[in-house]
Amino acid sequence: MQNIVFSKALNHYLAWKLQLRNFIEGEEQISSSEIVSPRDCDLGKWLYSEGMSLYGELPEMQEIEKAHIALHDAAENVYHLKTSGNILAARQEMLKLEAASMRLFSLLTVMKKKIL
Repeated sequence: MQNIVFSKALNHYLAWKLQLRNFIEGEEQISSSEIVSPRDCDLGKWLYSEGMSLYGELPEMQEIEKAHIALHDAAENVYHLKTSGNILAARQEMLKLEAASMRLFSLLTVMKKKIL
């Protein structure tokens, strides 16, 4: 059952990342707060309600929080480049965002396996 909680968290993260990519390509709109705020995306809403209340004492969850914040910090750069019309630079920043993205994905996957 707890495994499903982290499956949902992973799905929230993957959906957000796809929305960001689609936003850069002009295929989808997403609010600036969902991009730049770690509390306003679906993963953040889960993290700061259910996630941290249930697992916040675990070091892995604290690392997930840090990685999530770092991801949104990087996404803010992407957002500003896109909205200023510099799509090529936004695409290049997305490549840089991948390191933060992979870290978060890895941590969520570890927690999914840990909480069985």
